[in-house]
Amino acid sequence: MRIVAPRLATVATFALAAVGCSDDPVDVDDTSLSGGWTMIVDVTAATGACAGEELEPVDTIQVNITQQGNSMTITGPFGDAGSQNLNGNLTSGVVSVGGSYPEDGGTTTATHTLTVVSADSMSGTEAWSWTGPGGSCPGSTSDVAAFR
Repeated sequence: MRIVAPRLATVATFALAAVGCSDDPVDVDDTSLSGGWTMIVDVTAATGACAGEELEPVDTIQVNITQQGNSMTITGPFGDAGSQNLNGNLTSGVVSVGGSYPEDGGTTTATHTLTVVSADSMSGTEAWSWTGPGGSCPGSTSDVAAFR
């Protein structure tokens, strides 16, 4: 279920170093997040039928963000059905998006909460659950880094 890639800590450190870190707050009113992004997802806790996924390699996916005012849509290859949308909003420098999609014969429901670090990077968490043949995985979590 997971795509082979380097561990998140190494990739996130590199990504943030590449775009630069600053203590200055991001002016989200002047920042458009629309466009192509690389999203790195590292499972930190997997429950039930998904137990052990936190030991697997991270997922690295290419997504597209569409921002219209405070409304956000992240379109990417989530799950098994190709392109899926996670919809939500941007409030006070925090992107909150979520949705459900088919995966591994069941359904994954995920909510991402990402803090805008700069115009080119975000970091945060994903709360997710999966229900399908063989059980469920309620209350699972992942760390997420995104950069362009």
